[in-house]
Amino acid sequence: MTIAKRIANKAPNLDAGKAPLLLKEKEVAELLGVSVSYLRKSRCEGTRKRKTPAPPFVRIDDSVYYRFVDINAWVEGLVPQQVIQERRA
Repeated sequence: MTIAKRIANKAPNLDAGKAPLLLKEKEVAELLGVSVSYLRKSRCEGTRKRKTPAPPFVRIDDSVYYRFVDINAWVEGLVPQQVIQERRA
């Protein structure tokens, strides 16, 4: 299942008034409905053809955090995709 489909199935609650400034990996994974492993792999891979780019992140010492406003903008910037399958007779 693609990241866009997971987000569509589980619309994240992106209420800026109640969110902390920085989110940990696990919090972002739960919010987006993806695994922590997906976030780590997407950070390492960078922008690759036919892959959803990683959400922007910040590093503080050895820890990785995501700014809430960046996650919100990243979700808004995802391009919806439609897959049409042929019917076989």
